[in-house]
Amino acid sequence: MRTKIYLTILLAIPLSLMAQETVYSLNQYTPLNYNPGYSVLDYEAGLSLFHEEYTIGAGDYITSNSLNVDYPIIKKETGRRLLGIGFSAFNKDAGASDLLNAYNLGLSVATPVQIANRHFLNFGAGANYVNKRTSLESLSTGSQWIASEFRYDPNAALGESFAIQNINYVSLSTGISWVFQTDRFRQTLVSVSAYDLNQPTESFFEGTDKLPVKWIAFAETILYENHRIQITPSFYYINRGVTNSYKAFVSTKLLFENNNPYDVIKTGNIDFQMSYGMSGDAAASIILNQPGFSAGFSYNFPVTQQNQYLQSVVQVGVSLTKTLWKPKPKTIVIESAPSTRSFDFDRKREVVTVEKSELDQIRDQLNQLDNIKSLQFELQKDFKFEFNSSKVDPSSYPFLDDLSDLLNENEEFSLQVIGHTDNVGSKNANYSVSSQRAEVVANYLIEKGISPDRISSIGRGDTEPISDNASEDGKARNRRVEFIIRVDR
Repeated sequence: MRTKIYLTILLAIPLSLMAQETVYSLNQYTPLNYNPGYSVLDYEAGLSLFHEEYTIGAGDYITSNSLNVDYPIIKKETGRRLLGIGFSAFNKDAGASDLLNAYNLGLSVATPVQIANRHFLNFGAGANYVNKRTSLESLSTGSQWIASEFRYDPNAALGESFAIQNINYVSLSTGISWVFQTDRFRQTLVSVSAYDLNQPTESFFEGTDKLPVKWIAFAETILYENHRIQITPSFYYINRGVTNSYKAFVSTKLLFENNNPYDVIKTGNIDFQMSYGMSGDAAASIILNQPGFSAGFSYNFPVTQQNQYLQSVVQVGVSLTKTLWKPKPKTIVIESAPSTRSFDFDRKREVVTVEKSELDQIRDQLNQLDNIKSLQFELQKDFKFEFNSSKVDPSSYPFLDDLSDLLNENEEFSLQVIGHTDNVGSKNANYSVSSQRAEVVANYLIEKGISPDRISSIGRGDTEPISDNASEDGKARNRRVEFIIRVDR
């Protein structure tokens, strides 16, 4: 009788929220479950692994395992996203009872359409192959209790009618999403998707029950943000026929910076997430997000008597990502040279060559890019730092003065100062010196009246040389400061 109850739970509850239908607490590791268009949201290719253990009684549980892969196809010259391809694999298993084993393989294609600056519409379509099976070998029911003889007979009839023990079908899906993307984060996402558009037949019992189309609506936006914290609420609404459900999330990201190129932990965030579902369950999650890597853990628990079968749910997720495209800064090498004279002896006349000032060189480059609304370019400047020193050579002051004039004239410009060293000394010492060099330059510009909000500084140590460290001249060139100027018009 106990197994019969669990079978009812397995078939009635989890199967109604199978694979592409379940909204997991760690939903970022199963993106293709909610919209087939999510494979083209950004410039990152990703591989996510997810595991869930759903306890429904003492020693009885259901496990779920998921693999999600998404790969955007990008035009390298312009950074335009052309297509996104997604693949998902899913398994749900009831364990030793063998009452349920389900598999789902999905393939999706998506394409984005830019409707305005930083605003995109993403369209996606997908197909899923689904296989579900149940076994009666471990099933026992009340019909096997022989009351007149006061005994249990496992060979007696089950009293249950299972016309089918193995189900196979193909499910079609589609979705659309609107995305507003800033330079740092995805600010807002709103999406609608539909699954089982072809209404496949799914039933272990007699009959031809067709699955109604299931709709998922989702919305998230950054509610509050500063340099230390980011608060993002999100909400899922699910409709299947006459059944409606929802799940609400609140994400609080603690942002931190660590630009030391030699440390394992880089700039990223720790995400503390709470969620609540209509079925009376809540979850607490923690996720570490790093460049190219993410790992999360979640614990779900019942908070009302409404969810009488749920004991607890543990979820873990891991993802690996790789950025396939990023804008390459326009590199401008600013020359410091006095006016010079040269002679063209073939023409037998004097030719005067006048070198432009560094500030004029920068302005010329900007004037050529007037039609571009947003740009980023790099200025390489040799500051001739002495070994293991962060003191700027006085010969560089005129350049910094000119640069401060440029920033004061153009309030839409922001500046990042990057310090570099040669390879002499320890890794940590080089990082410290390079950070100090960048900070000294940034502070000089701040003293000239540039707002600190417009200037940031980081150190790269000896990880990005521009010359061979085998010679003293090469080492001197590597002891430098670079500038990245961002312009938003």
